Amino acid sequence: THTLPPLDILEQCVALRLHLDPCPADNGPLQVIPNSHLNGQREYPTEEEIATAVTLIAEVGDVIWMRPLVFHGSAKSQRVDHRRVLHIEYS
Repeated sequence: THTLPPLDILEQCVALRLHLDPCPADNGPLQVIPNSHLNGQREYPTEEEIATAVTLIAEVGDVIWMRPLVFHGSAKSQRVDHRRVLHIEYS
């Protein structure tokens, strides 16, 4: 059930992303749609939500805390560089 847990479990999960490499704007940083996790599990965000997307720039050692249900993704990196993270999920 961990790979696709029921919604009531997903709503309680928290993910922490510890950055092992810097992730500036040109290295495909994480983009999120704030508060999109509050509307349950959906396949796609609305156009209005997409317009509110936020880019999360990170330095080595930064931690990003997020809910797995939040719409998130990364663009392709514009340079040849690492963007390693340690992704830990608590459920």
